[in-house]
Amino acid sequence: MAHTDKNVLMNGFHGKIGNQIVIRQRNGKTIMSNIPSRGKNKPKGKRLENCERFKMAQVWAKTIQKKPSVYAAYKARASGGQTAYNIAVADFMMPPAVTDINISGFKGRTGDIIIVLATDDFKVKEVLLQIIGPDGKFLESGKCKSVQSGAYWQYTTLKAIGNLSGITIKAIAKDNPGHIGEMVVMIK
Repeated sequence: MAHTDKNVLMNGFHGKIGNQIVIRQRNGKTIMSNIPSRGKNKPKGKRLENCERFKMAQVWAKTIQKKPSVYAAYKARASGGQTAYNIAVADFMMPPAVTDINISGFKGRTGDIIIVLATDDFKVKEVLLQIIGPDGKFLESGKCKSVQSGAYWQYTTLKAIGNLSGITIKAIAKDNPGHIGEMVVMIK
């Protein structure tokens, strides 16, 4: 792939020359490359699933271009030849992850604190926490507050719970495209 910064003949030119060369502009540079070829075999299985996810990611990236505030956030993250579109596609492809639920401060009292560590390649939009009884009924749930630059999320309990045996704590992280990552901790 050839790059040029100041070429009088190619400056501003983009498109296909014959069926051999593609010329495009990116960050003030002219880029020449071979025409991308498509494989003869149609994707199957996991590869087909990934192709479908990538198509949905492209739709997501086009959608955010129509939302100025969201587009600006993606554009601010773009660097080194990337565009807001590239960042949005990558964000769609990588769901958030909950990697830790710290229940050391949870003793079953009102006002106890549970800390959740949730990450995403772009941004975790919100984290929900659920406290579930041994019988499967929801005892309490709500949104966590972001602390320490968005990686840590804090939930303050609203109710007292007598017996913690068999209690399940579930944290659910959501990102901009709406994907979720979750983790469950059970108290024995």
